Amino acid sequence: MGTGPGVPFRFVALYAQGAQQNHILLLDFKDGNQIDTGVLSQIPNQGLGMYTYQTSDINEVHRRAVAHGIEVLSPIQEVDDSILGKGKACLLLSPNKMYIEIFEKTHG
Repeated sequence: MGTGPGVPFRFVALYAQGAQQNHILLLDFKDGNQIDTGVLSQIPNQGLGMYTYQTSDINEVHRRAVAHGIEVLSPIQEVDDSILGKGKACLLLSPNKMYIEIFEKTHG
């Protein structure tokens, strides 16, 4: 990673219960250690652009996000995604400046 020896960080691999592939990797420097690249560590200067989570009730997720002060970058809107299909989506900004897309599949 180019950090040099002894720089502490947390590394987490998350798998859905029973999954043997397709996971999320999280890496976070501890104790304020990080590499100063001179560029803010946020979109588009991160290796991963966004996390997408599917829900059965996007309106409830949106309501809770707003109630907890989460910034809404894009309101709920109709989408037709080549991978996820037709549905509704909104884009949130997490407290650590990561884009979080919420998607609800349209049935019918």
